[in-house]
Parts: sequence; C-alpha cells; structure tokens
Amino acid sequence: MLKSSGVVTWVGLGLGLAAAAGCSWIYDTDNLNGAGAGRDGGDGDGGDQGGGNGDAGPMADADPDALDFQILPGELFEGEGSALDASDLDAVRAVPIVLRGQNLSGDMTVTLDGAGFESVPVDELAVSPDGRWAAFALRVPVLPDVGQGMNDSIQVRVQSFEDQTRALTVRGLDSFEQAGGVIDTGASAIRARYSHVVLSGDIGARGAAPLRLVATAGIEVSGSLHADGAGMAAGAGGCAGGDVGETPSCGAAGGRGAGTVSGGGGGGFGTGGGGGAGSAAGAGGQAAASATLVPLPPASGSTSRGAGGGGGGPLLDLTGGEPGGGGGGVVELTTPAVLRLGAATVTANGAAGTPTGGLGCALAGGSGGSGSGGAILLRAGGALAADPAARVRALGGPQVGPMNCFGGAGGVGRIRIDSAGPVELDDQPAAALGPMIAGDAPVVTRSEAIELSVRGASQSSYDLYLGEANEPAGSVATGADGLGSAEVTLAPGANLVCVSGASPADLAYAEARNCVSIAYVPSDE
Repeated sequence: MLKSSGVVTWVGLGLGLAAAAGCSWIYDTDNLNGAGAGRDGGDGDGGDQGGGNGDAGPMADADPDALDFQILPGELFEGEGSALDASDLDAVRAVPIVLRGQNLSGDMTVTLDGAGFESVPVDELAVSPDGRWAAFALRVPVLPDVGQGMNDSIQVRVQSFEDQTRALTVRGLDSFEQAGGVIDTGASAIRARYSHVVLSGDIGARGAAPLRLVATAGIEVSGSLHADGAGMAAGAGGCAGGDVGETPSCGAAGGRGAGTVSGGGGGGFGTGGGGGAGSAAGAGGQAAASATLVPLPPASGSTSRGAGGGGGGPLLDLTGGEPGGGGGGVVELTTPAVLRLGAATVTANGAAGTPTGGLGCALAGGSGGSGSGGAILLRAGGALAADPAARVRALGGPQVGPMNCFGGAGGVGRIRIDSAGPVELDDQPAAALGPMIAGDAPVVTRSEAIELSVRGASQSSYDLYLGEANEPAGSVATGADGLGSAEVTLAPGANLVCVSGASPADLAYAEARNCVSIAYVPSDE
C-alpha cells in the first residue's frame, strides 16, 4: 500500500547534538537504526554499527593531508526519527550520523540536500580533536513519492579547507493505511516495515500468518483491531479448534478432544485451559511459551499464539458432538516513534467452543472446548499514548454447554508492552512489561562512559549488549518503580546498545531485544 500525499506530516529536522528528548529506540527488526547485513532482509550494507567502526586512521589510498570521510550508517529507512504528528516529535529519537575519516575539523560546516532537505545546515556538530570522528543527529522525513523498492539520497556536504560531498541512501517504504474491513495475512503480503501505519474503523485480522506491523514514523489505531478466533477458525497466526472428538494441531497447548458424549478441553497459552465434562472428557491444554513472547510466529517451533479447544465427543454411532473454538491470533505493533491508541480496542481473544444443542448430551453429544487468548506485543520507543477508553484484550473463550458435557474454558493469552515511558492501559490479562532504554539516552555524546536508564517490570533484571554480535555489556536491575540504570562504555563512532529480557539463545529474534544507536565522539577532556 503506497502512502498518500499529506497523510504524514514530517516535522522539524532535529539536528541538535543532544537530540534525545523523551524517547528511546526500540526495535531491532533487522536493526532499523543500525546498519550492515540484515537491513530489510539482509540485502543492504549500511556501514558499521555498534562496535564495528574500526580504526579511523587515514582512509585507504587517501592523501593524508586531504579531507576525506565516509558516512555511517551508509543508509537509513524513510521516516526514521520522524513522527506522524507534529506534537509527537519531541518524543521521537533522532538518528546519529557518524563521519569517520581524516582531517575533520571543528570549524567545518555540514549541509544537507535531497530527500526533503534543501541546503539545511547542521547546527550542532561534534568533532574529535584528532579529526577522525564527527557526528550529528538527523531526522529522516517521510517521503510521499518514495515507496517500497525505491531509493532517494541525502547529500552530506562538508566544507572546510576542501569541499567534499557524500551520499546517504534513504530507502523508501510503503505506508499501511486501512479503514475497516479485513486484513487477510494469508492473502496479503505484510512487509517487514512501513513508513507509518494508520488503522481506523472495525478491522479484523485473519489468516495463517500473524499480523506483525512495524513502522518507522509511528502507528495510530483509532478503531478496533481484532485477531479473534471465530468458530473453529483461529485469529491471524493462531491455532484452530479441533473437529468433533479431535485434538487440534496445537501441541501441548491444544485442548484435548473428548470421547463419547463428553466435552472437549479448552486451549491453553498464558494459563492452562479448563477440562471438559463427562466420563471421557478432554483435558485442558497446557500453558505455553513465556511472558517474553519470544519467539513469535512464524518462527519455527513458536508456541506464542492462541491454541484451539478440543472437539466434543460424539454419540456411540459417531453422530453428534461439536467442534472446539479457535485460538486467538498474534498481533504486533512496533515503532521507534509514538504508538497511539485512540478510543481503540486491540484484541486477540479465543473463540467459544460450540455448545451441545437443545437435545442435550445424551442425544446430541459433547460440547467443544473453547480456544485460548492469543498474543499481543506492543513496542513504542517514543511513547505509548493511550486514550483512557483504549482496551487491549487476549482472553480465552468461556465454558460452554450443559453441565454433563460442557466444553472447557480457554486459558487467557499473553500481552507484552515495551515503552520508554510510563504505561497506563486497560489490559486483560495484565501485560508483562518488557525492557526499554529510557528517553534520556543521548543520540550523540562526548563521554566514553554513559549512565543508561532502562524501564521495565518492577524488581527485574535485564541483560545489556553491544553491537549486532550481541557482545555482553553487563546487566541492569530495576527498582519498585520499574526503573534502573547501568554504566555502558562506548567505542568511538556508532554504538548499537541493546537491552533484553529474553534468553541469550533467542537474541536473533527481532522481538528479543530493544536497541538504541548512540554516537560517541571523543573530546580533548
């Protein structure tokens, strides 16, 4: 879906040295603010990031007395550092741009042209005394005429005793805008990321694949977004209910199918499902996955989804009996900017199993078990701004049918919320709070060692990492208020600093860590 002109307002250049106000970054879906392999599926090389800056000595084959430099990262995505709304810009983290080279000086001027810039001077520029490093903060605009697969460029002009220009590639993105209707994840190609996402009206999400939406410049939901089970069918990315007497293909989380004239078990996920009733009742499915939701589908072996209920048992002649309800789906909304929920409802509820009809258990068979709630992941590097009327739900379907052959209730799902700021949201079940680097982290710093603040769950411990190689950088413990801090030592140039509450074995998954890019430019102090 291409963006339409005028939908997104790009506001301000934000070229300040300490442009860190109010936000964190966030997502590492292929390292949006980083560089190197993995940007958009691993086909881009944006330079070095996070411990990969190398020696900033004289450039290869360059005259040692000449001005020379390269730009790190060499490419960015459209919309990085921008916002859907002008009022949100202060909460959105700018992107650090590093110049690595030789003979850079404090009296040089840097000017930007192209991709929305017209001879815009960089007002605050940090330059190292040895002339090998310089850095500034940048906000990349949303470009209405540049879509997925299209590139633009920002010409970075450095004027000193020589005049040199280098190109910074801006990779175009589509937008995702929908007002009502259905998002069929099986039929629609959901892109790895968008410039922005705007959802309004009543939207259903269905299909075998999860609904995972990532946007550089912000996400706004003003209506309802529901990935709920319906009948036997699961919500987008969830697991369907079992047919009469059958156990669904949901692993241990699926409710068990029932034997003769008995109720099927409810699906499990965040909690176990309830067992059915009757002499051959199906057991409830087991609780599955963890509160981190890592890994999410479609990762191989992922159990972070709603599970279907078991089918109710038939009569002796194999007639009758009812199917189980489908599990809730999988919804991810991730942005390094602002995630705004208006008077919105985001749900991944399990479907009710089909109850035995009016003829009763002996003549109609057992009721189907209900599906469990699904998985909802909300990540906002800037802020999660929720209207008081906003609701997030991942609930299981109820116990259904007559007392002698009822189908078991589905267990609740799981919700995880990562935000650089405080979160006030009506959520059921209660969300697990993931770690996020808080908004006071600098974009450009002159200090080698910085104190990094992290927001997460109360009284929790999280691991810190540097770079794409996930080099351990210590840990941080939060207090009762969910805030903690730790000292991190940076290398000159660009540093990718990440925090994670997941197992180190799972760090390859995008949802396992939240990251910021910080440029360190040495000073003479």
